[in-house]
Order: sequence, then C-alpha cells, then structure tokens
Amino acid sequence: MSIQDRELILADISELVAKKFDFKSFTQIQMKGQHRVIPKAKQFEMIFSIAFYKEATEDDPAKTLLSFTTLTTFDVVNFSEVFLTEDDIHFDIPNEFLIRIVDIVVSTMRGMIVEKTANSDFRKLYVPLIDPKVVSEFIFGERES
Repeated sequence: MSIQDRELILADISELVAKKFDFKSFTQIQMKGQHRVIPKAKQFEMIFSIAFYKEATEDDPAKTLLSFTTLTTFDVVNFSEVFLTEDDIHFDIPNEFLIRIVDIVVSTMRGMIVEKTANSDFRKLYVPLIDPKVVSEFIFGERES
C-alpha cells in the first residue's frame, strides 16, 4: 500500500479561535471517494477526501475549515480472485473488500490529519471513529455482500 497527499487546505481560523469557537459541537464532516481498478498492475486505487465545515449561524456564513485529499494505491496479490470480470473494463468489486479499503483509508487519513495539525489550532478538529460499512454505503451506495 502507498498513500500520497494530494491536497491539504487549511483556512484562516484565527478569528474562530479568538472567539473560543466550539469545534466539536459546530463542525460538520464530509467524505468523498472514488476508486478505480488497474488490471495490468494488479492494483486498486482510491482517491478520498475529508473536509470539515463550520455550520452557518446568523452572524457567520458556513466555512470550510480543513480539506484533505489522498490517493491510496493497493497492490492486490490475488487480483483475479478478488475482482471477477468479463472484460478488462468492468469489475465486480466485492462489498467486503470495499468496506475494508474504506476502513484502512479513513483510519490512515485520521492519523495523517492529527500529525499535520498537531502544532496548530486545527488540532481541535478530528475524524471520529466511524463505521466503515456506513461510510462505504454512503459514498458508493448499498451493495450486496
């Protein structure tokens, strides 16, 4: 597995910090993901983004506080057993495989965000523990096991 930072965007939050903004209570998290199968390399790639938003209030509009995107590449040793296909374009990706990949990617990104924001006011933003099955279904739709 290899994981690459694609983009990290940090907003100016000094005003929120000065106002003692409650990051835990008034922050929303959005996750997005896309995947692709690379048959010749026997790999599976996932681009995944996590963004934190401050909800709008009467005094302030909504604001993106932090956005982080990574590209994770997995070498799949038993490629032909995992991805059943009739051609090299359409692949049947098993639901359990996708759930495990989402679990690994989100957990890794959680740690990367902690590391990248440790010495800043962004350390107050964290990715909570989330059921990877729920995240997978939300992003990729409900799939049969």
